[in-house]
Amino acid sequence: MKNNTEWLEPLKNRPDLLMDEATCERVEVELRGMNREKKRVRLWIPSVAVSAFIAMILFVGVQNFLPGGNEDDLSAEMRETLTVFHEMGEPAYYFTVLPFEPEKVFATEVPLSFTRSVELKYVGKEADNELISINIYFDMQDGFNFDSIDYRKSFETFNGDRIDYSVKQSRSDLQAIFWMQDGVTFQVMNMHDPLTQAEIEELINSMKKYE
Repeated sequence: MKNNTEWLEPLKNRPDLLMDEATCERVEVELRGMNREKKRVRLWIPSVAVSAFIAMILFVGVQNFLPGGNEDDLSAEMRETLTVFHEMGEPAYYFTVLPFEPEKVFATEVPLSFTRSVELKYVGKEADNELISINIYFDMQDGFNFDSIDYRKSFETFNGDRIDYSVKQSRSDLQAIFWMQDGVTFQVMNMHDPLTQAEIEELINSMKKYE
C-alpha cells in the first residue's frame, strides 16, 4: 500500500503545490477578491430588477392619479354616461369644474320636436341645493331669444373663443345661464347658490368636448 502511487495522479495538474509561500498568499488574495466580485454581481442584478419594478409602479401611479385635461382622463363610469351623445352621432360635452363635488352624473336624451338634445345632470351629496343641469341643443343655430334677462356678458376662453352668455335669475334658487359654442346651444340650470360672473366664466371655460 505504501508503494501505491495512484493517489498522486490527481495532483499532477496542481502546479500550485510547488509554489512558495509568497506566491500562495498572492493567489489566496486574488481568489478572495474574485469571490467578492461574484457576490457583488449577484446582489447587483436583483437590485436593478427591484429598481425597475419600483419605477414602473411610480409611473403607473402618476398616470392614474395626476389630473389632466383630455378625454383620456375620463373614468370608465363617465365614459359610459356620455355614450348617449355618441348614440346620437354627436360629440359629448361635460364640465370639469363645478361649485360642488358631484356624487352622481346622469345623461339623458331629451325628446324634443324642434331639436336633438341631451340633459347632463350633476347631483351633489346635498341633493336639495347641490344640483346643476346643462341642456345641450344640437339643432338650434340661432340659440335662444329672451325678452327678459338680468345681464349679458362677453369674455374670451382659454382657447381664444369669444363667448357671449346671458344670465337670468328666475327664482332665488334657480339661475339660468345660456350661451352658444361650436354651433351648439347650452342652457345651464343652476339650483345651487347663484354663481358670480367670475364663477360663471370659470364654469364655461371648463367645458370639454369628448369625441
